[in-house]
Amino acid sequence: MAAIASLDAFQKEVQIQARLVFYGSEATDEAARAIVEEINRMYNEPQAVVTIAGLPCRVYFVIEYALLQLEESAVLIATNDDFRNNFIRLEKENIITRSFMGFGLGDNAGHWIVSDHLGHSTTAAHEFGHGLGLDHPTRLDFRGTGTPPPSWLREVPWSTPSISGIPQHGRAR
Repeated sequence: MAAIASLDAFQKEVQIQARLVFYGSEATDEAARAIVEEINRMYNEPQAVVTIAGLPCRVYFVIEYALLQLEESAVLIATNDDFRNNFIRLEKENIITRSFMGFGLGDNAGHWIVSDHLGHSTTAAHEFGHGLGLDHPTRLDFRGTGTPPPSWLREVPWSTPSISGIPQHGRAR
């Protein structure tokens, strides 16, 4: 995933900017908006803070989108020089029957399928994470930690901190 991180020391904020450029037979404004809202929500809800040179800074994701016609996508992909741009083909199906980002972590091209409930699940945020270079975790049981990895809430056992001494365990569905 191509993205640009910038530090605003005055605002105490690190901003991660990316643009998802959607094309393909299922690339509609409605689908793109739902996908980008899902990603922004899932990455901003934790209100993450990182310390840079002793300064705690809020991490804030600003993900935007654009739509392309399939015919114009090849030229724009081949000539892209903007690190924010990520090219996502949206279709009803693909050869591996699931959404994926390129052929390795950090790729800025993907082929997502609408049957993955993009924008209404965790799939778009999950694939976005692969584009940022995040791999699947090797640890699959996060009970007792209160912090499952991004986009894995549906897939691994985890627990929130205890309330009145009663541990809250579960698998989000």
